[in-house]
Amino acid sequence: MTITQETKHKIKLSLFNLSILFFALSFFTISFSTQDTTLIIKTQNENIPDYLFDISFELYKTKVGDIEQLRGHGTFENFGKETSQLDYTIILYNDKMDNIISIDRTVTVQTQEFLSFEFDEFDELKLKPGKYTVVLSTIYDEDIKDIFVQDFYIAEFYNPSIQISTFVFFTVLIFVILFFIIFEVKTGRGKKSKKLVLKEFLIKHNNKRKRLK
Repeated sequence: MTITQETKHKIKLSLFNLSILFFALSFFTISFSTQDTTLIIKTQNENIPDYLFDISFELYKTKVGDIEQLRGHGTFENFGKETSQLDYTIILYNDKMDNIISIDRTVTVQTQEFLSFEFDEFDELKLKPGKYTVVLSTIYDEDIKDIFVQDFYIAEFYNPSIQISTFVFFTVLIFVILFFIIFEVKTGRGKKSKKLVLKEFLIKHNNKRKRLK
């Protein structure tokens, strides 16, 4: 069977048209897929609020010997779309929940901020031993508030310097007592030995006198 030149031309034209159709379908498929992906990402971003924080607050120790030993830390994680400012207040209460001191601060958070609280403002306070409460109050986006409460105790017996001094005192006292006990034991043995020697000497001397008589 002989294929004419006209038939060859028709076949080439059909293949060319099919390739153009395949290319067009591929292009529109990719275009719609990209639009769907962009729409999903855009929808997800729209669902993320502008301000969203995860906050934690904790004291390192709940028993201290002096207010100057009080330390704490806080973590501020920003899950919102933008860098945000967060206002916070640290409040110290006594056991009767009387406000002793309040400290206002501001922190700017892009993704995460870790703050170490030294409570230097508390150092000048002459606080008696007892129970106290530290409150961290935060506010962002004008009206979103969070409150974190931590109790702690000031106790003189827990003062590390007092504990060390007490330990040193009793250690020295024990060594002094042991020294005197050992000294007395050795001295007592020495006295007994001297008495025994003197006694034997007197006995021998008396025996000699009796023999001479």
